[in-house]
Amino acid sequence: MQTMDARFKVTPSIVNMTATTTTIASATASLIKGTTINLQPREAGDGLTFRYKLGGTQTGTNAAHVIALYIGSTAVSTLTADAATAVDWTAEFTITFVNHTAQKVVAWHLQDTEDPDVSYDAGTVDCSGGATMCLKGTSHGSDTLTIELVTVERWDFSPTSTS
Repeated sequence: MQTMDARFKVTPSIVNMTATTTTIASATASLIKGTTINLQPREAGDGLTFRYKLGGTQTGTNAAHVIALYIGSTAVSTLTADAATAVDWTAEFTITFVNHTAQKVVAWHLQDTEDPDVSYDAGTVDCSGGATMCLKGTSHGSDTLTIELVTVERWDFSPTSTS
């Protein structure tokens, strides 16, 4: 049973969750399983918000790994982890659609042995005709980025929300 958050008068819902491992050992951006959200035409606006939470491990010593939030083919927010040997990490992206063509994103990335990365981004991707949103990751070719858990929450702050 979901309960309404009394501060915001909305009920968050988990729209995707996976504990299926995604392993990335490539400098080419690769889709992270369980992160794809298909937005319907005219859906993304007036406070529609998604929160991605994910975590896993990195092994190797050559380069930082990158996790990016994409709308279509555009990376609207990117987090870069410092290079390290073997680390556990977590990350979170929160994206709010101000209207059909404007997004605000806050994101953070923490590792157990390196400095954190934080980001604020203002996107301008036109989603009025619908769009696909997802996370992609990259790693140095001889390092391995492993994503062990992903959850995606949906918060509808729109004035017409019935939550």
